Amino acid sequence: RNSLCCDSMCTSISRCKDMQSKCSFVGRLFCHALEGSRPKSVLVHSLSVCISLLDPKRLASASYQAFRSNVSHGALVTASPETVDGMLESLGNLLNLLDTSTAENVLPTTYGCLRPPLGKHRLKIVEFISVLLTVGSETAEQELI
Repeated sequence: RNSLCCDSMCTSISRCKDMQSKCSFVGRLFCHALEGSRPKSVLVHSLSVCISLLDPKRLASASYQAFRSNVSHGALVTASPETVDGMLESLGNLLNLLDTSTAENVLPTTYGCLRPPLGKHRLKIVEFISVLLTVGSETAEQELI
């Protein structure tokens, strides 16, 4: 995950565009992450890679600050329409993971009961959707509406 995220932030523009233009790469990434037998951490890491492809500036976290300060920055790459379309193919499956209507897990809190507990994977899906909306793709906006 870290190498793919760094790859999308710091590689040459031609290499990154090569990776993004392969819609099948994104499709395979989502198919791998959404398999039922996989742990939720695989989904979280896959979504992190997709977020970094959509918005490389977003991953300016503390863990990358030292690395990024030593690398000469070129122009940042934004996601191609083909990459966004590849991500939209699995959007329905991601939205199904947000559906909590049949969940039996309950997390009692001081404020009340949280049904089900939110979890990192649901937070990452919401973050992915918010980044997808900021890309400015009309196709993404229509798909989400």
